[in-house]
Amino acid sequence: MRSMKKTVPVLCLLLLFACSTQKKDNSSLTGINSQGDPSGTVSTGWQDRDTYTVLVTAENEKAAIDRARHRILKDIVRVRIRNGSRYTEITGIQSEFEGPLKRGKVVKREQGDEGIRIYYRIRDKDLRSKFERK
Repeated sequence: MRSMKKTVPVLCLLLLFACSTQKKDNSSLTGINSQGDPSGTVSTGWQDRDTYTVLVTAENEKAAIDRARHRILKDIVRVRIRNGSRYTEITGIQSEFEGPLKRGKVVKREQGDEGIRIYYRIRDKDLRSKFERK
C-alpha cells in the first residue's frame, strides 16, 4: 500500500512531464514545393542570418504573396519596437526592404479549403541584422 502511494505521484509527474514536452509543430507544411519536390518540409522564421520565411493563407497566390510581404513588414516592426529601434515606421521599412520583398519566392504551396497556403521566403545579405536595426 505504501509503495502504491509513492508510485501514483511519480507516475502523475512523469505523465505531466511527457505531455508538456511534446509540442505540435504547425510551422511546417508538407506538399509540393516550387521545385516539385513532394517530400520536403519548410519551416517558418529564420533559416540562417540571410533567410526569413513566413506562412500565409489567402484566396489566391497573388493575395497570399501580398499578405506574406505585409506579414514580414509587421514582423520587422515588431522586432524593432521590441529592440527599442528608432526606425519603426512601416512606410520607411517598406522602402528599406523593397528589394528583398520583391525578390522573395514562394518556396511551397498547397491548395486547401481556406484557399492557398504558401511559404514565402526572402533573402538578403545579413538580413537578420537589418531586421534588428537600432
